[in-house]
Amino acid sequence: MATPSAAPVLPAPPASTQPLKSTVRLPALDGVRGLAILLVLTNNLYPERPSIRLDQLVETASNAGWIGVDLFFVLSGFLITGILLDGKGAPNYFRNFYARRFLRIFPLYYGVLLVLLALVAWGGIGTPEERAHYLERQGWYWTYLVNLMTAWIGSGAAKFGTGPFWSLAVEEQFYLIWPLVVSLLPRRRLVSLSLLLLAAAVALRTTWRIAGLNPEAMYLLTPARMDTLAVGALLAVGARSSAVRDTLARGSPVVLGAAGALLLALAVWRGGLSAEDVAVQTAGYTLIGLMFGSLIAVLVTGDRSPRLRRAFEMPPLRLLGRYSYGIYIFQGPVMFGLERSVPFVRTLPRVFGSQVPAALLVLVSASALSIGLAMVSWHCYETRFLRLKHRFPSDGATVGTQDDMASPRHD
Repeated sequence: MATPSAAPVLPAPPASTQPLKSTVRLPALDGVRGLAILLVLTNNLYPERPSIRLDQLVETASNAGWIGVDLFFVLSGFLITGILLDGKGAPNYFRNFYARRFLRIFPLYYGVLLVLLALVAWGGIGTPEERAHYLERQGWYWTYLVNLMTAWIGSGAAKFGTGPFWSLAVEEQFYLIWPLVVSLLPRRRLVSLSLLLLAAAVALRTTWRIAGLNPEAMYLLTPARMDTLAVGALLAVGARSSAVRDTLARGSPVVLGAAGALLLALAVWRGGLSAEDVAVQTAGYTLIGLMFGSLIAVLVTGDRSPRLRRAFEMPPLRLLGRYSYGIYIFQGPVMFGLERSVPFVRTLPRVFGSQVPAALLVLVSASALSIGLAMVSWHCYETRFLRLKHRFPSDGATVGTQDDMASPRHD
């Protein structure tokens, strides 16, 4: 049976002076995906009405798990831009890119939508009102517009644990436009455009908040989240230049430390990292993007931080990373199912006055179910489609190279 990493894995990343290619497999990037999905999963740890200090601290920490999505965005911008740059000018550039993305992304996403639709229409899950709303809004799901639907209607618009699908919509919208952009622009102008998009995202969010408009929309809309994708794109261009790679190798640890320290100071100042906090939305999103972008730069530009790279190459973290797309898709419906079927999950009992032990039990259970479903889906369903990718070569890549893991949750 095929595995998520069928091709040989290079023993180490290229030296910092050598340009990166998307056909080079970097094991540490699997670990980056693993970290991202771990952060996302911690968002499922919500003690209700925390009444003691421990519960309040856990709630504040778990609320920051949303930044895992931003790590996925940065990684997506990096890997997808790299694949497009390496395949630029090749025969069937557009056909091969979109065919490979289709085979990797669509089968699981649309398969889950079909199962949910069947359960709603004939299985009777949820309340009559929830079923009616879900059926009425099918068009948003099938066209990858869940982020627009949620921004327009509100956070309760996505039913049955499909709320996280908003970020899949952001990435699909990015995939739709970015191949054309990369094909038309030389690398220097691609850098200029990426910098412009980064600045425009910050300006858009700031103007939006000054105008007093809905902060939730700024979390969901693609133009407002382009700074994280742009950071990844800039890194992809820089990693393909020998001179710039050396600068990245020397400077990225400094940026990582500075951005991390500023983000920590912001969290202390604001009492956490709420995704809709005005300071987090205006400056924090970009700080998060720079922190994660510099982390990826450290990992891909050579041997200056071997301990950090080895940490991200740990097998458990890489395993989570390989199945991260499926885990991300399943975790929402799994939590919905647990909340509706297990009273323990809805009203967490207290142990010595704290809901944290019960919340941890729920988190571990939900995560285990999501990981199990993702593994079954990969081996029994998704790999049947991935076997067709060899018909659409991307810069000579074969199934199992870095391209297979190109999108952060679509790997």
